[in-house]
Amino acid sequence: MMHIFDYGVEIRLDTDADLSTAQEARILYKKPSGKTGYWNAVVDGDTLVYLTQPGDIDEAGIWILQSYVRGITYELTGKKVFIMVKERVA
Repeated sequence: MMHIFDYGVEIRLDTDADLSTAQEARILYKKPSGKTGYWNAVVDGDTLVYLTQPGDIDEAGIWILQSYVRGITYELTGKKVFIMVKERVA
């Protein structure tokens, strides 16, 4: 479980794809408010990895995450992942 305003959380999205020729790797997100954006990710085998920074996780509620990879001749998006972010109790 993540808490709002947490950082240093490693997000890993497995793609089950060969990413060895990827030129661009992102984790797309949609916040509970509907605002969209992305984080630049690191490719680790067939997985996209991102370490959250201060201010990244700034809304409580359900976030939607999706992998995005672009190569010379392809663009791939992964399945959507839903995560619940809760506010701290104290």
